[in-house]
Amino acid sequence: MNKERDEIKRDANVHSWLYGVGLTGVISGIGYIFMPLEIPIRLIFSALIFLLLLFPIVKLVFYFISSGLRCKVCNSSYSIQLIDTKREFLSAIPRSKTQNQAIVGGDTRGPHYGKQMIIKSTWTEERYNITNVYSCVNCGNTYDTQRMETRKQGYSSTKLYR
Repeated sequence: MNKERDEIKRDANVHSWLYGVGLTGVISGIGYIFMPLEIPIRLIFSALIFLLLLFPIVKLVFYFISSGLRCKVCNSSYSIQLIDTKREFLSAIPRSKTQNQAIVGGDTRGPHYGKQMIIKSTWTEERYNITNVYSCVNCGNTYDTQRMETRKQGYSSTKLYR
Protein backbone atom coordinates (compact mmCIF):
# COMPACT_ATOMS: atom_id res chain seq x y z
CA MET A 1 0.00 0.00 0.00
CA ASN A 2 1.11 3.54 -0.61
CA LYS A 3 1.31 6.33 1.94
CA GLU A 4 -2.17 7.76 1.25
CA ARG A 5 -3.88 4.38 1.62
CA ASP A 6 -1.96 3.68 4.85
CA GLU A 7 -3.17 7.00 6.23
CA ILE A 8 -6.79 6.22 5.27
CA LYS A 9 -6.53 2.80 6.96
CA ARG A 10 -4.96 4.35 10.08
CA ASP A 11 -7.78 6.92 10.31
CA ALA A 12 -10.38 4.14 9.97
CA ASN A 13 -8.60 2.16 12.69
CA VAL A 14 -8.48 5.15 15.07
CA HIS A 15 -12.18 5.90 14.52
CA SER A 16 -13.14 2.25 15.03
CA TRP A 17 -11.26 2.19 18.36
CA LEU A 18 -12.92 5.43 19.51
CA TYR A 19 -16.43 4.30 18.56
CA GLY A 20 -15.77 0.75 19.78
CA VAL A 21 -14.58 1.84 23.23
CA GLY A 22 -17.55 4.21 23.56
CA LEU A 23 -20.09 1.60 22.48
CA THR A 24 -18.57 -1.07 24.71
CA GLY A 25 -18.54 1.38 27.63
CA VAL A 26 -22.24 2.09 27.12
CA ILE A 27 -23.04 -1.64 27.01
CA SER A 28 -21.04 -2.41 30.16
CA GLY A 29 -22.57 0.64 31.89
CA ILE A 30 -26.06 -0.62 31.10
CA GLY A 31 -25.02 -4.02 32.42
CA TYR A 32 -23.76 -2.38 35.61
CA ILE A 33 -27.01 -0.46 36.11
CA PHE A 34 -29.34 -3.43 35.61
CA MET A 35 -27.29 -6.09 37.44
CA PRO A 36 -29.02 -6.90 40.77
CA LEU A 37 -25.84 -7.70 42.76
CA GLU A 38 -23.59 -5.95 45.28
CA ILE A 39 -21.50 -3.02 44.01
CA PRO A 40 -18.06 -4.74 43.95
CA ILE A 41 -19.48 -7.73 42.08
CA ARG A 42 -21.26 -5.42 39.64
CA LEU A 43 -17.99 -3.57 38.99
CA ILE A 44 -16.13 -6.83 38.33
CA PHE A 45 -18.85 -8.14 36.00
CA SER A 46 -19.10 -4.87 34.07
CA ALA A 47 -15.29 -4.80 33.67
CA LEU A 48 -15.39 -8.39 32.38
CA ILE A 49 -18.20 -7.51 29.98
CA PHE A 50 -16.15 -4.53 28.77
CA LEU A 51 -13.00 -6.63 28.23
CA LEU A 52 -14.84 -9.51 26.53
CA LEU A 53 -16.81 -7.29 24.14
CA LEU A 54 -14.15 -4.67 23.36
CA PHE A 55 -12.24 -6.42 20.57
CA PRO A 56 -15.25 -7.95 18.77
CA ILE A 57 -17.07 -4.60 18.78
CA VAL A 58 -13.97 -2.73 17.56
CA LYS A 59 -13.56 -5.25 14.73
CA LEU A 60 -17.25 -4.96 13.82
CA VAL A 61 -17.07 -1.15 13.75
CA PHE A 62 -13.85 -1.31 11.68
CA TYR A 63 -15.62 -3.63 9.22
CA PHE A 64 -18.47 -1.14 8.76
CA ILE A 65 -16.14 1.86 8.46
CA SER A 66 -13.79 0.17 6.00
CA SER A 67 -16.63 -1.13 3.81
CA GLY A 68 -17.23 2.44 2.61
CA LEU A 69 -13.54 2.94 1.79
CA ARG A 70 -13.42 0.46 -1.13
CA CYS A 71 -13.45 1.83 -4.67
CA LYS A 72 -16.34 0.49 -6.77
CA VAL A 73 -14.40 0.85 -10.03
CA CYS A 74 -10.98 -0.68 -9.28
CA ASN A 75 -12.03 -2.62 -6.09
CA SER A 76 -9.04 -1.20 -4.21
CA SER A 77 -9.42 -1.19 -0.42
CA TYR A 78 -8.74 1.90 1.74
CA SER A 79 -8.59 4.17 -1.29
CA ILE A 80 -11.58 6.54 -0.97
CA GLN A 81 -10.94 9.97 0.48
CA LEU A 82 -12.91 13.20 0.75
CA ILE A 83 -11.41 15.85 -1.53
CA ASP A 84 -13.97 18.68 -1.49
CA THR A 85 -17.12 19.84 0.26
CA LYS A 86 -19.43 22.41 -1.34
CA ARG A 87 -22.11 24.18 0.69
CA GLU A 88 -24.86 25.85 -1.33
CA PHE A 89 -27.26 28.21 0.48
CA LEU A 90 -30.88 27.50 -0.47
CA SER A 91 -33.20 29.50 1.77
CA ALA A 92 -33.67 31.36 5.05
CA ILE A 93 -37.10 31.13 6.64
CA PRO A 94 -38.01 33.10 9.80
CA ARG A 95 -39.71 30.86 12.38
CA SER A 96 -41.42 31.45 15.71
CA LYS A 97 -42.95 29.31 18.42
CA THR A 98 -45.12 30.17 21.42
CA GLN A 99 -45.28 27.84 24.41
CA ASN A 100 -47.86 28.22 27.16
CA GLN A 101 -46.32 27.23 30.49
CA ALA A 102 -47.86 26.65 33.89
CA ILE A 103 -49.25 29.25 36.29
CA VAL A 104 -46.50 30.83 38.39
CA GLY A 105 -46.86 29.84 42.02
CA GLY A 106 -44.71 28.74 44.90
CA ASP A 107 -44.09 29.80 48.46
CA THR A 108 -43.12 33.40 47.73
CA ARG A 109 -45.57 35.88 46.28
CA GLY A 110 -43.51 37.72 43.68
CA PRO A 111 -44.67 40.14 40.97
CA HIS A 112 -45.65 37.26 38.64
CA TYR A 113 -47.55 35.13 41.18
CA GLY A 114 -50.76 33.68 39.70
CA LYS A 115 -49.91 34.66 36.14
CA GLN A 116 -49.34 32.27 33.25
CA MET A 117 -45.81 32.18 31.84
CA ILE A 118 -45.53 32.22 28.03
CA ILE A 119 -42.25 31.61 26.22
CA LYS A 120 -41.97 33.13 22.73
CA SER A 121 -39.03 31.86 20.66
CA THR A 122 -37.82 33.18 17.31
CA TRP A 123 -35.08 31.95 14.97
CA THR A 124 -34.12 31.73 11.32
CA GLU A 125 -34.11 28.31 9.69
CA GLU A 126 -31.40 28.11 7.02
CA ARG A 127 -31.26 25.31 4.46
CA TYR A 128 -28.11 24.21 2.69
CA ASN A 129 -27.38 21.68 -0.03
CA ILE A 130 -24.12 19.91 0.92
CA THR A 131 -22.14 18.14 -1.83
CA ASN A 132 -19.20 15.94 -0.78
CA VAL A 133 -16.75 14.97 -3.54
CA TYR A 134 -14.78 11.75 -3.02
CA SER A 135 -11.86 10.40 -5.04
CA CYS A 136 -10.04 7.07 -5.32
CA VAL A 137 -6.32 7.47 -4.64
CA ASN A 138 -5.58 4.40 -6.78
CA CYS A 139 -7.49 4.94 -10.05
CA GLY A 140 -8.60 8.60 -9.71
CA ASN A 141 -12.33 7.88 -10.08
CA THR A 142 -14.46 10.63 -8.48
CA TYR A 143 -18.05 10.63 -7.32
CA ASP A 144 -20.17 12.88 -5.16
CA THR A 145 -22.92 12.59 -2.57
CA GLN A 146 -25.56 15.20 -1.78
CA ARG A 147 -27.54 15.87 1.35
CA MET A 148 -29.70 18.61 2.82
CA GLU A 149 -28.80 20.38 6.05
CA THR A 150 -31.06 22.59 8.15
CA ARG A 151 -29.65 24.94 10.80
CA LYS A 152 -31.19 27.22 13.39
CA GLN A 153 -29.54 30.64 13.39
CA GLY A 154 -30.19 33.65 15.63
CA TYR A 155 -32.24 31.81 18.27
CA SER A 156 -33.77 34.02 20.97
CA SER A 157 -36.54 33.52 23.50
CA THR A 158 -38.57 35.87 25.69
CA LYS A 159 -40.66 35.14 28.79
CA LEU A 160 -43.99 36.91 29.05
CA TYR A 161 -46.45 36.83 31.96
CA ARG A 162 -50.23 37.28 31.60
